[in-house]
Amino acid sequence: MKTEVELLDGRQARLTVLPDQETVRQAMQKAARRISRHVDIPGFRRGRAPYHIVAARLGEDYIFEEAVDDIHRMTFGDALNQSDLEPWDTPALVDYSYKPPKLVYLIPLEPKVTLPEDYRSYVPEFRPPEVTDEEVDRALDELRERNALVEEVDRPAKEGDLLNLKMVAWEVDEEGNRLDEEPAIREGEYELLLIEDKVPVGREFIDAVVGISAGESRDFTIPVIVDDETAEESESEEDEEETEEKPKRFLQFHIECERVNSYTLPELNDAFASTVGDFETLLELRANVRQQIAQAKEQEARDKFLGEVVDKLLEVAEIEYPQKMLDDFVAERIDDMERDFERRGLRLDDLVGLTGGWDDFEKRIRVDGDRIIRRALVTRELAILEGVTVSDDEVTERMVDMSKPFGANAPRYFEMIDNPETRKRIANSMATDRLVDRLIAISRGEAPEQEAEREEREAADEESVSTTGSDQASGEEPA
Repeated sequence: MKTEVELLDGRQARLTVLPDQETVRQAMQKAARRISRHVDIPGFRRGRAPYHIVAARLGEDYIFEEAVDDIHRMTFGDALNQSDLEPWDTPALVDYSYKPPKLVYLIPLEPKVTLPEDYRSYVPEFRPPEVTDEEVDRALDELRERNALVEEVDRPAKEGDLLNLKMVAWEVDEEGNRLDEEPAIREGEYELLLIEDKVPVGREFIDAVVGISAGESRDFTIPVIVDDETAEESESEEDEEETEEKPKRFLQFHIECERVNSYTLPELNDAFASTVGDFETLLELRANVRQQIAQAKEQEARDKFLGEVVDKLLEVAEIEYPQKMLDDFVAERIDDMERDFERRGLRLDDLVGLTGGWDDFEKRIRVDGDRIIRRALVTRELAILEGVTVSDDEVTERMVDMSKPFGANAPRYFEMIDNPETRKRIANSMATDRLVDRLIAISRGEAPEQEAEREEREAADEESVSTTGSDQASGEEPA
């Protein structure tokens, strides 16, 4: 058997396999026997016709075509080993012929990412986020709002009440003419708190609604200040610095009040703290809220930091990946969208028809996919260069920890999540966390170069071997 390799653009290779005559003969003999079991040949029972009779009746090209799968199984593994190619995905058999016998494969190769030798210099400084007292206060206020006492009342609405409304609103001009066929606020049921910073349209809406009772409807129009995107830009710097009054728009409301509720916030004290968690004092609750905010901001900062590193390296990285990687991304994205639309009783075709057709739709997905793939490849290359790894045992340990909160049902939960897809997702998450830890250490000058680390390990190993040899020479047991 011989092989021929042709490297193509886009991280692909064409592998031509030229099988030896004996392999072809065996495969074609086997194929002829299969064919004879399903074809009526005069003078022979099914499965009994010899090879030369089948060949004379159907042709050797036909028999070879039936034998291709067998020839593939008999030759491809060895051919791939001979080629020294590293496939990224399953190769595709794209052509074959009988004279001379050959099989031609298109092989997507592993992506190739080249970062500059000084890639570490592109790592910016990591600034740990801080949690302010104002952020803690806002979080506590939101917690109070989620635990507010809401009681239906039989009286007209007043400021501070919570109303259940049916509402629709249209954008209109000063004469009350509608400016759009579609409403600015779609007709539906809404729950609105009559507090100025809680109502999007502000003070005028509250003034128009106060006094309404359950079962009552009202129509009113209020001005709304909006940005005018068509306003002409100022020609002078002085004009740019001046703050001009923005043009007014108007919203024409129709509301139907279904229910008026009093809305009472709980006092922020030790008693409140004990009702929202295992806290004895307000100070303990405040500390817990601060910790939760800190964790959320830390994760956000880490994600942003990794994104900044990758963005900088994307500008200087050389990236090649097989076309099949992008084709698979597009196919999977469309499949996911179709399933999501079907769950909601919709058709993706309808959306595509409104957005320029399938060609434009797939083009946009390809642009998005190329960006995502390139970012993922740069991130993976960084992890490789920095020696970031996650073992199967570590993934298992993480899954065990995830199962512990389920108590007696932990083994059952573990079985539910123990599948290749979940393991891969957990491994990727752990690897990303470790990579960010590593990059933060680099930004602080606390991470030695990989080569220096290897030399330190090798030196430590040599010292260990030397010490062990000395201990054994002196008759002492090694520690």
